Amino acid sequence: MTSTIASTSTDLHNWVGCTLSSTEYASYLSALSSHASRSSPPAPEIKPYPDAVYLNYQSFGISCLFTPLEGYAPPKFAQSTSELDGTQLRLGSIDVYNPGEQKGKVKQPSYAAFSALPYTFTPRSGSPPRPPFQITQNTLGKEFVLALGEPGRKGGGGGPKAGNIGIWCEWSEEGVMVEFEAGEASVVQNWEKGGEKVWKVMTVFERGKSVR
Repeated sequence: MTSTIASTSTDLHNWVGCTLSSTEYASYLSALSSHASRSSPPAPEIKPYPDAVYLNYQSFGISCLFTPLEGYAPPKFAQSTSELDGTQLRLGSIDVYNPGEQKGKVKQPSYAAFSALPYTFTPRSGSPPRPPFQITQNTLGKEFVLALGEPGRKGGGGGPKAGNIGIWCEWSEEGVMVEFEAGEASVVQNWEKGGEKVWKVMTVFERGKSVR
C-alpha cells in the first residue's frame, strides 16, 4: 500500500464523528487491515465507562475513543462490540501509537506502531496554505512545528521525579495533539531538546476542539 492510499482511505480526520455501526467506520478498519496485511480487523479490547468507550486495536497501533449520545449508557462489562449499541456511540478521537524500539529489559509495548505509517497528514485549508505532511516512525518535534507552525497549546516535560512525562503539543485548529518521548533530567532539558524528540502518540480529533 502506498502513502497516497494512506492519505485517502485512512484519513483519520474523515473517521472522526462517525458512529460505531456506520459503514464509514467499517471501511476504515478494512483499510487498516490491508495496511497490516490482515484479511479482516481484529476484535478490539473494549474499555467501557459511563461517559466513554475505548476500543483498542493494539495490532493496528490505535485506540478509538467513543462518546455516548445523550441518553445512552454503555454496558459496564461489555466485552464485544455486539454488546454495544453502535448507533449511539460517536467516535470523538483516535490515539495513534509509535512505541519505537525498546532498549534493555524495558517491558515491551502493548501497541504496535500505527499500521498506516507512513501517514500523510493534510492540514486544513488556510492562509497561507500548508502542504501535506508525511509522518513516519522517525518524525521529530521540529518537523511537526515546521509543517504545522507553532502549537497553540503545550505542556508536560517533567523529569524522573515527575514520572518522565514527555512534552506534548496541541494544534487545536488542525485537530491534532502529539506527545513526544521523554528521558531528560528536567522540564527545561526536555523542552530544550524537544525538537529532536521522536513522537510517541498522536491524537486526532475534531478540528477547532481540544483534548486537554
